[in-house]
Amino acid sequence: MWLKRANPVELALFTGWFILLLWVFSHTSALVPDEQIFLNLSHGYSLPEILLGPSKYGYGQLFWLIIHFCSGLTARAIAMAAMLTTPLLICATVSDRSVFGRTLVFLLWLSMPIAFWTGKLIGPELMSMGLASGAVFALHRERLMYAGLLSGLAVGLKLSGAPIIFFIGLLILLEKPNPLRSAINFCLCAIVGAFIAYPGLLFSEPTGVSTADVSLARVLTNLNMSRWEWDGVFSGGVLSFTLATGPFIGFMAFALFSYWRGALALVVAFVALILLMSTSETQYGWYVIPLVPAILYVAGRFVDSRSYAPSILAAIVGVNFASSAITTSDMLVQKHYQIEALENPQWSKCIQNNLSRLPNGTSLVNISEFGSDIMIPGNLKTLLSDKMNQADAVIVMRRLMVSDAIKETVKKFPFVLSCGEAYIFTREIN
Repeated sequence: MWLKRANPVELALFTGWFILLLWVFSHTSALVPDEQIFLNLSHGYSLPEILLGPSKYGYGQLFWLIIHFCSGLTARAIAMAAMLTTPLLICATVSDRSVFGRTLVFLLWLSMPIAFWTGKLIGPELMSMGLASGAVFALHRERLMYAGLLSGLAVGLKLSGAPIIFFIGLLILLEKPNPLRSAINFCLCAIVGAFIAYPGLLFSEPTGVSTADVSLARVLTNLNMSRWEWDGVFSGGVLSFTLATGPFIGFMAFALFSYWRGALALVVAFVALILLMSTSETQYGWYVIPLVPAILYVAGRFVDSRSYAPSILAAIVGVNFASSAITTSDMLVQKHYQIEALENPQWSKCIQNNLSRLPNGTSLVNISEFGSDIMIPGNLKTLLSDKMNQADAVIVMRRLMVSDAIKETVKKFPFVLSCGEAYIFTREIN
């Protein structure tokens, strides 16, 4: 285990990050909408429905089975364990040849916004990343069957994890003895793992999956965008979750020079990710999450390749910290405001009182905090959030104004009733 041989700097960094994670993950009153939806869905399913029915959103039955038995806190604890697994396992693969090699790899992790994500923590993405980390660690330890099984499980939880198969499979072909036989065994184990996590692949079509016509141009355009969803969740793009454009180009250029096998495998995996995303309607940046262990593994290998490699990686880390600082701080600020709004709900009383100022029959979209006690009067018509442009009024939390879509929508309303942490934007008031 990495922490057993960690230096004081690494221990201090890990402890600080761990405490911050505890703050984020332990506040289960501040679940984002997707988390609450997943828990409600899984608790509403019977075991036969989970195991034999169609999988919602294309997530493997194993995901729904796990959270079926979980409270919000237990599910968050599993997600946090998966998050911790990534640096713990990948940093353990870095040799002692470079004095600060592991420190730099851990700092590279901390420079990525994914290390501080506050979005749908209860979801298949973090679990898939933890399993992918185990697969990369097993590859490093020459346990190729375990690498196959774990990577298959990662893919079975959510099919966007498929690029990790390309990364590990190509490294096996390029680096291992008896490469063809080893790769075949790896792939067979991955298939087994995928069907364990998602047996429905054999007999049912997933539901709730949005696909679109292939558009590589749209994927490439979205790679480094900074997108926030209507519920205040940061959703990407891909490079905004990991390495910004400049650091990514520098990282790949040096990796190709110093550890070309790993860099080539990473390029192939990214191409697979881009092709996969090109068929997606949503193209969320978090599709890259299962590939994060591969990025860190390549960094750990090339940091030992040349005497000057640590200096180059340190420069990449520094630039990435600077590039991602705003995104990371905005995510943490969003979570802080969400927790504060739910623990100090004076704003909700103000909103409740101001609803009486809306004319009878007003159509209203309520995107205030999940878990708030606002009761919509019977003389108002409630619409879902996707009907925001058609509504006569919208309740919006102040923190959600980070979303470009919401900012554009509320410009159409001539009146605003302010309640501190929340607003009512409306076309008319009494």
